[in-house]
Amino acid sequence: MTPQELQSMLSQFTGTSGYYTVLPDLHLTDGTKFLCDEAGCHWLIILIAMFQTDPKVKKEPFQVYTLNVAEEEGILHCTDGNKNLIRRKRIPYTDFPLPTITLYFIDNIVLLPSEY
Repeated sequence: MTPQELQSMLSQFTGTSGYYTVLPDLHLTDGTKFLCDEAGCHWLIILIAMFQTDPKVKKEPFQVYTLNVAEEEGILHCTDGNKNLIRRKRIPYTDFPLPTITLYFIDNIVLLPSEY
């Protein structure tokens, strides 16, 4: 699947018909499960779960994760939804197919913005 096809498919997810438990306290929507399966980015969900061990991150009820990729390197930003940076992580290598992706985290659920 090309990056353009993936982006087009992701934009079609609105709401969710089910939740997929990937860790005891972490669930994916239909859209985020599709993203993980198609882009092979389960590692991104694991990073979001690992961020929850940081008390500054955990205390935020609504979290926005933005992954920016350039030249096979990535930076994952976690903000509070008001563009206040809580945490960031440099990813030295990634083959993530899109230049950027934004995910929301609320009530232990990772979702696409279109599913909110």
